[in-house]
Amino acid sequence: MQRLEKLVADFKGQSKHPSQEEMENFIREHLQVRALQLLFQSKFGGAFSFMGGTCLRICYDLKRYSEDLDFALDGDKRGYHFTELIDFVQKELQLVGFSLNTNVHEEKTVQKAFLRFQNLYSHFGLKCVKPNQKIHIKIEVDTHPIPLK
Repeated sequence: MQRLEKLVADFKGQSKHPSQEEMENFIREHLQVRALQLLFQSKFGGAFSFMGGTCLRICYDLKRYSEDLDFALDGDKRGYHFTELIDFVQKELQLVGFSLNTNVHEEKTVQKAFLRFQNLYSHFGLKCVKPNQKIHIKIEVDTHPIPLK
C-alpha cells in the first residue's frame, strides 16, 4: 500500500489535477500489475499464459481499456488449484496493507475470481458513485484453451 501511496502522490504531482477517472484507472492499473506479479510468482505461475485486452495494453502499450486479467491454462496442470492461487494473491496483498475480499468461481471451464479492494476510494479521496464502492479486478483462467499447434 505504501508503494501505491507514493505512486499516486507522484502521479498527482506530474498530472495537473487528474480527473476521478484518471485516478481510478491509475490505481487499478497498479493493482493489475501487482496481481500479475503475484500470479506469476506463485507456484502455479508456469501453468498459464497471459492473454486478452489487458495483456495487449500492458505488454504492447495498446491504447485500450480493460479490467480483466485473462489467462489460458496451457502449461503443466498437475497440482493446479485456482482457489489456492487466488488465496495466495489475496494473502500477499494483505501483507502489504491492502484490505480486500475475493469471490471465486472455479466450477466451469473458465474459472473466475474477483479481487475487491476496500477503502481505496476514501483512502485516496475519490468520490464514490455508490455506497461502499470498491475497485475490483477480475481474473479469468480458461482451463481448456484451444491448442495453438
